[in-house]
Amino acid sequence: MLARVMPKSGQGRKRHANVLLASICLLAFVSALAACGADPTPTSTPTVPPPGQEPTASPTPDAAALFQLEWDALIETAKAEGELIVALSASHARAHRPVYERFAETFDIEVIITSGSGTDTANRILAERQAGAYAVDLMPTGSTTANRRMIPAGALDPFEPLLIHPEVTDKSLWFRGQYWWGDPEQKYIFIHGAEATQWTPTVWFNTDLVSQAEIEAIRAPADLFNPKWRGKVVVIPPDFGEAGGSYYSAYLNDDAGPEWIRTLLIEMEPFFSTDYRVMTDGIAQGKFYLGILIGRAGRDLLSLQDKGQTNIAELTRALSATLELTASGSSPLMMVANRPKNPAATQLFVNWFLSREGQMAVHELSADADQSLREDIPPGNINPSYLRQPGLEYQFSDADPVLLARFDEALKFAVDVYREAQGSGG
Repeated sequence: MLARVMPKSGQGRKRHANVLLASICLLAFVSALAACGADPTPTSTPTVPPPGQEPTASPTPDAAALFQLEWDALIETAKAEGELIVALSASHARAHRPVYERFAETFDIEVIITSGSGTDTANRILAERQAGAYAVDLMPTGSTTANRRMIPAGALDPFEPLLIHPEVTDKSLWFRGQYWWGDPEQKYIFIHGAEATQWTPTVWFNTDLVSQAEIEAIRAPADLFNPKWRGKVVVIPPDFGEAGGSYYSAYLNDDAGPEWIRTLLIEMEPFFSTDYRVMTDGIAQGKFYLGILIGRAGRDLLSLQDKGQTNIAELTRALSATLELTASGSSPLMMVANRPKNPAATQLFVNWFLSREGQMAVHELSADADQSLREDIPPGNINPSYLRQPGLEYQFSDADPVLLARFDEALKFAVDVYREAQGSGG
């Protein structure tokens, strides 16, 4: 899907050459000033007085003034480029489209958005790159797709070198005084938000086939393995591109773990599908009693529920005591394409989006967004149940480098069990 977010003035794509020239000159001035060793603190330098007068001192530009020069030059260069091209996953597009609209209006820059599943987006971008086309600036996609496909293909640039805004580079303003990353190298996948939760797998069920008493009896992950439901459960296989994160989380959880995955994939004799329509229709029409670890199909079922489908429901009760921060889907992730088409607009958006102003816009405008990992903004419209609570310790498996290093281990285990299930006729 292609969408254009036009600035209200309609001037975003047409800029005169003198604007770009002025921007380049201003950037050159800032760079030269920095190269000369400008002290970021206000100091005085002597000036040559007219004959008969005492020398006077004039202050050198301080850090704030230097940044403002650089920021103004970046804005003008980005306006001269005139556009920002973003390849969004479906979840990121749903959550943050109004924020991109705010950016377009604020800076008078057209935002061109394409959206689709993370797998489809990756397929398209990698095919374009193989053909020598570099037509994307930002590509927020799922961490599994990014780690397993985009990073190995060299399709992403290191993120931190783009950060220049003092509100962004001051790490004391971020959760636990640091940046958070979704890749083991801590380099490419910037995590700007997270949902505070207790772990539970994605579970939807048909209320005509699963009674309320049976649902009330589910208090732990193992309670999902009611013998009555054997052969009546639909599951996404772990080797499907967007499923890896769900199996990774289950593998690491003390209340689930490897044996829980083995029981689900073999003993419950599930139906495996990568077709979200098959999953949603199968649960709604009673072919399946439950869907477990069904990823984006849960959002499709929620949409059906909102449209009046009354015989489907989600299990929302936490099934584990472990407190977690979860970068759900791709909505709280930010990645920059290698060789962006509009580098200045890309850098401007990244710094604005992660600044206090941008993250407040996320809290105010985004649909069902995760709480920002900035610590200096109010909760806005974030679901109160997503908010971090002071004094509590959270496991952040999506961003902890020690845990992320076990991602391949977890996925290999799940895929091996899945292949075992397939070989046994599951």
